[in-house]
Amino acid sequence: MRKRAGWSALAAAAVAAVAVLPAIVGPSAAAVKQPVRKTGKRAAAAQPVTPVNVLKRWAATNGGGPDAQTPTLAQALAAATDYDLILATKNSYPPYVAQMRAANPDLKIVAYLNGTYAQSDQGSAYPDAWYAKAADGSKVRSKKFGNYLMDPTSSGWIQNRIQTCNQYATSAGYDGCYLDMLGNATMGAGYDTAAPINPATGKAWTKPQWIAATSQLGTTVVTALPTFLVVGNGIANGNQYFDPSSGPTSNLLTGLAGANAQGFIRSETDALTAFRSVKAWKNDVDMLANAGTKGRFVMAMTKVDKAGTAAQLQQVHRYALASFLLGTNGTQYFYFSPNGNDDGVNAPDTPDDHVNPGTPLSGYTALPNGAYVRRFSAGFAAVNPGTTAVTVPLGGTYVDLDGNTVQQVTLAPHTGMVFTTSTSTTSTSTTSTSTTTPLTTTTTRRRRTTTTTATTACVPRRGTTTSTTVAAHTASLTAGRQHGAPGQSGAPGAPGTPGKPPGATRCTPRPSP
Repeated sequence: MRKRAGWSALAAAAVAAVAVLPAIVGPSAAAVKQPVRKTGKRAAAAQPVTPVNVLKRWAATNGGGPDAQTPTLAQALAAATDYDLILATKNSYPPYVAQMRAANPDLKIVAYLNGTYAQSDQGSAYPDAWYAKAADGSKVRSKKFGNYLMDPTSSGWIQNRIQTCNQYATSAGYDGCYLDMLGNATMGAGYDTAAPINPATGKAWTKPQWIAATSQLGTTVVTALPTFLVVGNGIANGNQYFDPSSGPTSNLLTGLAGANAQGFIRSETDALTAFRSVKAWKNDVDMLANAGTKGRFVMAMTKVDKAGTAAQLQQVHRYALASFLLGTNGTQYFYFSPNGNDDGVNAPDTPDDHVNPGTPLSGYTALPNGAYVRRFSAGFAAVNPGTTAVTVPLGGTYVDLDGNTVQQVTLAPHTGMVFTTSTSTTSTSTTSTSTTTPLTTTTTRRRRTTTTTATTACVPRRGTTTSTTVAAHTASLTAGRQHGAPGQSGAPGAPGTPGKPPGATRCTPRPSP
């Protein structure tokens, strides 16, 4: 395992390197200038410079059952190339860690372990006092997985989590560990066999009490393993992040370097036609900015666990992606899964995920018409979280995610788009306006205002400006639920499920013609 300086110090350095941006600023459209390309006498020999990219991605590869946890070298290298932070089981990548780090020197890998539940076969593996109890004294179990809830304030259990984190990460050569189930899922009605009792009060745990206890558990693990990257799961979404009655879940970042918000923009079981209010959506975006000011990061996770068309999935994906770009300062991580949960080592990858808008020039701006926009050194992000279509002038010429060269965009309700300058992507058609169209459950093809068939450009983030066309979404891989233990997956998804096409195709760059 690589020994590093304390992760808290590195986080502070990252904040110092990226200036804290105001939440709402309003630069004029005229302020956007196209980059000036300097050329010498032999201009034809000049090579385009790839902008530094604010978009960082992570992937949960710990699910899918045993078959999804036996990667080939090619799969391991693909994951390392596509992502900067990978959650994995301790057995997934050890044979390939050195090659993965060579492919991506910035790569961080964390080992999965459950922070508050013992496995379903560990009902008597630990001292009785470590287990959470119901009012009648019985041990509390999760209904879906049968796992045993533990007392998060038990010093013995906390020390066990420290030892397990150390063992997993060290033996695998990873950077640290991921503590699952620190959030309020346990407090949800019907999740467990009975309401767990707080031993300090003799009454059922409240959400603030639970988050305070799990936050302290995480902080204790971090303190004991100062050179490890320790992250967790439990932020949920922006509402819980800021709401005192939910904890707030932002308290998890008191000690942890980062944490998963696996309900970013939507809950995985939401219908594809259901969207949050503008206020709730804005809390998701502001959560990213707030974490950045604290030197912490959010692992934003947007999942879909409902059947839908490829066009519907693309709408949700782009809405989440553009929303993420409104809030990140370059230290946050984005992950989109169209398959309901983590996808094993075949984590999804699409051309949209390789967009490079550069670095932020300011915070986001809320326009009078209800759109939210943000300008970047090599791009522009626009989101319409409202219920009425809006038109946004871009203040310059950009290329959208479909390869259309545009100067303004008309955003349908609950849609988003990311634009790049011609120097950071490849244009395939020209039109004055880019239009996003709302989708219904009967939509089978996305309608456009242009008559040109665009080929989506894949622009890898690491030193290349090549392009390719790939499948929009990956195969349907039913992952082990994040709330369960590794290996406790559900039944495999049936090939050909609507909206989840079989046959994963990775976004692989090819040489430019």
